[in-house]
Amino acid sequence: AGVDEHAFYIGATLMRRADLVLRHIGEGHTFTDEDGLGLPATIALLDEFGSAADDVETMWDVPPLSGLIAGLAGGGFLQLSAGQVRPAAMVRPWAWPDAPPEDRIDVGRVLYATTLSAFFEETEEGSAALAGPFTAWALLSACGPDGLRLSEGEAGADEYEALRQNVRADFLALADLGIIERDGDVFTASPTLLTVLPAVLEDVTGEQRGSSG
Repeated sequence: AGVDEHAFYIGATLMRRADLVLRHIGEGHTFTDEDGLGLPATIALLDEFGSAADDVETMWDVPPLSGLIAGLAGGGFLQLSAGQVRPAAMVRPWAWPDAPPEDRIDVGRVLYATTLSAFFEETEEGSAALAGPFTAWALLSACGPDGLRLSEGEAGADEYEALRQNVRADFLALADLGIIERDGDVFTASPTLLTVLPAVLEDVTGEQRGSSG
């Protein structure tokens, strides 16, 4: 209550980056399993993101970009086929910043949900998340007014320290992705994410139960 959800989805890092990616792709762009969007496009987008392009050989070396592509594809805003990536409207078309507020909010909720789901997804290669459901639960706390403090601790501090550091590593990755904000050791997530986190948490904990079974 009292949070301007539309303002969030206009200015949020993940949304602004999604706008840039979709504008760069235009009507269609070459896309391969080996290189993704290709090195020139990757470097150009990183420049627009305001990020360094050191030691980048393919799009897959850049989790903030490859994770966003996964979220856009998962939300039905991109279609990957026949060596091309194209804009799509499998569920709804992308809503640009000047679209009606309710449309921008709708696509924002979808993008955050699908990008988070892609981050937590368990694949044959494993998951981008180290702490899975623990990180998902911690995100709920990060939506609070004071955020969540996760300090870089010393190994062996107590029996849970390794888990805490895995959650912290996941939060650092989510900050790079543009899902949450970081100020030193304090991580904050917008309260607007409380509209999508329960469904994501249900998916993550469901996957965990399925894999343990």
